Amino acid sequence: IIFSRKLSYFPEKPRLKPEEENYNYWVFTYVKIGKTKEFVEIIKKWKNLYESKNISDGYSIYIGDFGTEQPLYIWQLTGKNEVDFWTQNNSINEMLGDKGKALWQETSKLLRKVEYKDGWYRPEFSYKPVNK
Repeated sequence: IIFSRKLSYFPEKPRLKPEEENYNYWVFTYVKIGKTKEFVEIIKKWKNLYESKNISDGYSIYIGDFGTEQPLYIWQLTGKNEVDFWTQNNSINEMLGDKGKALWQETSKLLRKVEYKDGWYRPEFSYKPVNK
């Protein structure tokens, strides 16, 4: 997979510090063949909507490449834990309101399949170089 900074959303004042983002929720969106260009425009609409509502939780977008079923776009969202994630997710959905619901309907029309996965970041098994 390839990380896309351009399509990802990073709030100016994030709600969580990176070390607090231990719970991960991934949405695997499999785009209908021939609809990739339209789907990328939809992702940009999501980013604009999040920016307009000043949402304090960001998300990362990854694009499936070699070895994945394509076209594939993966949305990575985070939280402190499952309860924190779903509580915040409900709050975000309220903030997005009817615009968010309408945009999800528009998004869904371009998808052939959606998969949801979750997991935990395990810092004890990760290597992060220390800045000197």
